[in-house]
Amino acid sequence: IRHYVSEANIFSSLYNRYYMSVGIGLERYVRSEAYFDDDDNNLTTNGAFTHLHFIHDTYDEVHFPGSGHSFEVWGKYSFNRNLERKTLDSLSTINAENSMVGLKYNKAFTISKRASAVLGVNGGYTHQVENNYFHRFYLGRLLPNEHTHIDFSGLRYMEVPVSAFAIGSAKMQIEVANDIYTSLTFNGGYYELKRKAFGGGVVTNKTVTDSDYLYGLGLELGMITRFGPITFSTEYNFNLERLNFYLHVGHEF
Repeated sequence: IRHYVSEANIFSSLYNRYYMSVGIGLERYVRSEAYFDDDDNNLTTNGAFTHLHFIHDTYDEVHFPGSGHSFEVWGKYSFNRNLERKTLDSLSTINAENSMVGLKYNKAFTISKRASAVLGVNGGYTHQVENNYFHRFYLGRLLPNEHTHIDFSGLRYMEVPVSAFAIGSAKMQIEVANDIYTSLTFNGGYYELKRKAFGGGVVTNKTVTDSDYLYGLGLELGMITRFGPITFSTEYNFNLERLNFYLHVGHEF
C-alpha cells in the first residue's frame, strides 16, 4: 500500500509541553501487487481531508522516560472520496465521507534511580463501515506521522487491520549503564473489524464483524547515541505463538 499526501497545516506549541495542529489536504492511496507498475494497481482512491492533532507531554526524557505523562488525541474527517480504479478481484466499497478518531495516554512512574514503569492505554474508532484497506487502523509497527499505524508488541508491520480497538500496556525499564536501557513490555487488547457482507457477487447492507483479543510480549535493548536511539526488540505473539525481531536506528521524522 502506498500513501501520498499533500497538506497545509497550522500548528503551535506552548512551553515545549503542548502541541496542537489543524490542517487540510489531499491524499491518494494505491494498493498494488507490483510496486512500480501502475498497470497492476488493484485499487486506487483519492480524497480530501481535514484533521486535528493535540499532544500534552510532560516526560522528563524523550526516550526511556522515568517520570511524567503523554496524552495524545487525533481526529480526521475525510470527504469527496472516490475509487479511481477497481479490478475484478478487489471487491471494495468506499463512502464519500468518513471520520476516524484515536487517543493515547501513557504515564511513567519512577521506581528507583535506574528503574521506572510506564502504563498506557490506546484506542481508536472508525465511523463508517467500508470494505477497503484504506480507512482503517493497523496494529503492528508504529510509523512516524502515520496516526493509523498502532504499535503492538508481537505483531508485524500492518499485520492486523481494524476499524476499532482498545489496548492496554505495561512496561518495566531499567538503565543498566549510562545511556543503555533494557525494557520488558506486555500489551493486550481487543479489536473489531467491520465490513459489508457480499451476496450474489454484490455488496449488501449487512454488516459483518470480526473481533478478537490480542496479547504480546516484548524485550528491548536500547542505547542513546549521538546519532539517536538504537533499539533491538525480541517480541512474542501469544495468539500465533510466533517470535518477531525488530531493529531501529536513529531518530524518527
